[in-house]
Amino acid sequence: MVKNVGTPISVVAGYARPGLAPEDSAEEVHAALAPAMVYDALSYYYDHRVEIDREIAENTEEALRLRLAERMRSTADY
Repeated sequence: MVKNVGTPISVVAGYARPGLAPEDSAEEVHAALAPAMVYDALSYYYDHRVEIDREIAENTEEALRLRLAERMRSTADY
């Protein structure tokens, strides 16, 4: 999480796109997120990329639907 803002690093990393300045990412993610916080979050992301990419993959809508479907007793419950 980004300190004092509560935004997950995975969210900040998701907004980081080639050509998008950290200042622009900060505005898109959270109004209280300063550009320096984006740089810090991205630095942390790159140091822990495998772990955070796994978190991102596990929390996609498709992954959540599959887990929900596995927990249902039948397709009618789903």
